[in-house]
Amino acid sequence: MVNVPVTQSSHTQHLLQTWGLFQQAYVLSARYFESVTSRFGLSYPQSAVLMVLRGHDKPLPLSQIARTLTQEAQSTTELADRLERRGYVQRIRDQRDRRLVLLSLTDAGSAIIDEIVPALQVAGTTLFGGIEPANLTAFTQLLTDLRSRAGDQLGIDRSRLSGNHSSPAV
Repeated sequence: MVNVPVTQSSHTQHLLQTWGLFQQAYVLSARYFESVTSRFGLSYPQSAVLMVLRGHDKPLPLSQIARTLTQEAQSTTELADRLERRGYVQRIRDQRDRRLVLLSLTDAGSAIIDEIVPALQVAGTTLFGGIEPANLTAFTQLLTDLRSRAGDQLGIDRSRLSGNHSSPAV
């Protein structure tokens, strides 16, 4: 048997390096935001659910929250369970369709997210504030394009992603 060396083109190596850098940047950034929300006793995903509810200012179906956060419904249900146990959200029945369960932000949930958002804004400024505005705009567009391409590969309808910037804006 002859061993044939595997060679990668310069372009392929560049793509793999880009993926590695993107993955590291994501993990470290997520860890940083997680460290901010943990000071308030919540995970970043739990905080994101509260931010979605705050942003819509009305009770929402769990399925809509899951779509907004680009999560599986089961994950969002587990987050809602934890938040409900802590008194930050409550489940209510839709008045028009009693089969539909909505998630509603409680006063305690509003109060905690009001504390968390300023800290997340500082964290966002810390990470992205040193990037020139034109570069930040270009970066946002590149991420939007990448998200669309990844969604396409997974068969996710682009309309589910449009206007959704992964996690709620802070």
